[in-house]
Amino acid sequence: MKRLLPLLFIFLSLSAFTPAGEEGMIAWNEGMTLSWDQFRGAAEKDNPHHAQSHCMLDASVRNIDNSIFIEVHAYFLPAQSWTRVRDDAALLRHEQLHFDITELHARMLRKRLIGAFRQDRDLALVFEQNFDEVNAALQEMQERYDRESYHGTRARVQRLWEEKIAASLREYEGFSEAAIRFVLQ
Repeated sequence: MKRLLPLLFIFLSLSAFTPAGEEGMIAWNEGMTLSWDQFRGAAEKDNPHHAQSHCMLDASVRNIDNSIFIEVHAYFLPAQSWTRVRDDAALLRHEQLHFDITELHARMLRKRLIGAFRQDRDLALVFEQNFDEVNAALQEMQERYDRESYHGTRARVQRLWEEKIAASLREYEGFSEAAIRFVLQ
């Protein structure tokens, strides 16, 4: 545990797309669904798609009263998300699943950190390596989802992805709490 001491006063905040703290970020919540009104960004001129959701994986670690607190969140960024249509329910479900995939990876990161922090290892290194690995997997899955579902236009494939992500979220349900606490000894 002595290796943890250099990190005790360091606050790390890592994110996939943008600095943490963007105004209006929406944290993922069970049962909450996106609406087109939350897509407030300007459509990208040269982007051929009808909508784009920007989601972010955010993680921080800090020390308070001899305990390490880790928080991992999935956020939707309204100011960077946009749509050219406001009446396509299937497209909105597709964009919602991007947000759900981000939450799935937040849960995966929490699970990995809980396992890694129980060992006597360098906290900063464990935190950063796990974040980077899970974030890379998140980006790969987001791209594969768009590629396979053809941005939600293949209804059968879209449904398969929805079922797959719902099942994975249930599998990681034990890691849905954003905050993790480790007591230093």
